[in-house]
Amino acid sequence: LLDKNQIVYRKFKNGLDENTKFFSYSISKSLTAYTVGASFCSGNIHSLDDKASDYSPLLSNSIFGKSTIRNLLTMSSGAIRPDEDGGSLKGEWGDLTRGFKSIDEILLSYGIDEANPGSFVYNNSDTNALMLAVNGKNSFAETFNQKIWLKSRPQNSSTWLTDIHTRLGKASPPLN
Repeated sequence: LLDKNQIVYRKFKNGLDENTKFFSYSISKSLTAYTVGASFCSGNIHSLDDKASDYSPLLSNSIFGKSTIRNLLTMSSGAIRPDEDGGSLKGEWGDLTRGFKSIDEILLSYGIDEANPGSFVYNNSDTNALMLAVNGKNSFAETFNQKIWLKSRPQNSSTWLTDIHTRLGKASPPLN
């Protein structure tokens, strides 16, 4: 609890403290949107109405590549509705975290046909596609680190969930 920028009350669950790292879940969607905004303001993304595939060839054969940056930001890519709570296709979260599939492989599994054109559909993959679009012209991790993370003056380090390509050295390394 803060009062005039001073912590006046702090409480943690048993076994947790100010150094415990938590998974950010949907906060990462906002942080991704901030990073897209930073890329736009710096000229690495020219227009929010550009197609995501204009920035990342990895998205070329997917519904996410056909979508504009603006539609990805508003979760209105037109992709099929995820079948799990939390905005995922069945099993994709486990496939990603266990290293069976990369983010781009998961995005391709949605196909290229619009199922929900222009409609808001809560889908984590829209956010993942934004990361790939930013990576197409600049490093997402570097942009986030310089424009968002370091400016927030964090007390501790952060850790990124990475996919199989990152672990194999084919993409930007996680921030530490």
